[in-house]
Amino acid sequence: MNYDDALRRIESIETALSRTTWFRGYRSRLVLLSAISGLLGVLGQSLVISSDHSPARFVYYWATIAILNLVIAGAVLVWRSRTISTRSDRKLFRSAMLAMFPSLLAGAGVTFAILKVAEDQIWMLPGLWAILFGLGVCASQFVLPQWTLLSGAYYILSGSAVLSWGSRPLDGTEMVVTFVVGQALSAFILYWTLERPSLSAGGAHD
Repeated sequence: MNYDDALRRIESIETALSRTTWFRGYRSRLVLLSAISGLLGVLGQSLVISSDHSPARFVYYWATIAILNLVIAGAVLVWRSRTISTRSDRKLFRSAMLAMFPSLLAGAGVTFAILKVAEDQIWMLPGLWAILFGLGVCASQFVLPQWTLLSGAYYILSGSAVLSWGSRPLDGTEMVVTFVVGQALSAFILYWTLERPSLSAGGAHD
């Protein structure tokens, strides 16, 4: 065995060990489902909300979609948590939940505050939602593959871009740019780093 072969084997062992410390509760199909629900939400927005609607209706509409997605994801995670048998896996589960919780709580708080005292600034919410969610994804980095930083960075950058558009009619474009694309990217990263068949066969390296 030469030096290069030894390094490759060590790298392979390190990669395999790192995968045992990754949280596997987030599945690509569930994340992709949320992206599809966002796309359907954009397509249905014009049917539910008229062009002369109050901006608050936009918030209520998308908050409903977000809550439905959270309920579905929560139910799946609770179901999967029942199969957790080791102490380390339970610790990963708690860490993953705690990493996302502050950003979700901040998003709810910012939404409530703007609805209550600054309704004329509702146009900022899609960008703020994306930035806060991206921060939550980045905070989850220690229990997820490193490539998930890409989706976290995408959320932050796309949210900032949407904010830079300034005040404009909320037609759903901002949700496609941030949430739909961001969730689709996250689903691909989860599939590629955790779920693709070649990983279980031991024939791939990240």
